[in-house]
Amino acid sequence: MPPAVIAGPADLRDCGSVIRAGYDYWRGLSARRGTLPLRTDIRPQEMRSLLSRFILLDLYDRDRIELRFRLVGTRFEELQGLSLTGRFLREVYPAADYEEMADVCRQMVTDPLPRYLESELRRPGREMYRVQRLMLPLAASDGRVAHIAAFIDESPSPAGLWGALPQQD
Repeated sequence: MPPAVIAGPADLRDCGSVIRAGYDYWRGLSARRGTLPLRTDIRPQEMRSLLSRFILLDLYDRDRIELRFRLVGTRFEELQGLSLTGRFLREVYPAADYEEMADVCRQMVTDPLPRYLESELRRPGREMYRVQRLMLPLAASDGRVAHIAAFIDESPSPAGLWGALPQQD
């Protein structure tokens, strides 16, 4: 499923409560500032119930998107089965998955609107999950998109659709 551009809350009406609450939080930050929020506008105490499902990505070179996990909520790390904070996405994901995520981020740099994605999370020896991701642009002080905030929500994939992949030795 290609990423959907989110123009307003109605676009998320069929999403889970985490995704809708994350969007409402970001939209509130945008309204307070009157433009894209900055990374420094995020106040963890204002979104305690969402922190385990929150991800903050740094975008590195403007000509070539190089994504790094600045902060990763505990639930996403549990789903991934490894610690991600401080790591480059290129180190963690297969090339095709990384390029797909980098392409979404490039789109957000030129068209700074939220994006919604759904995918299957497949990890060896683990249950399959359907993952919803809401990706939200955050500006640097010069107004350019420099970070991506994301909220994730997941549900087990329907039985029999994928099943667990065998454990890798």
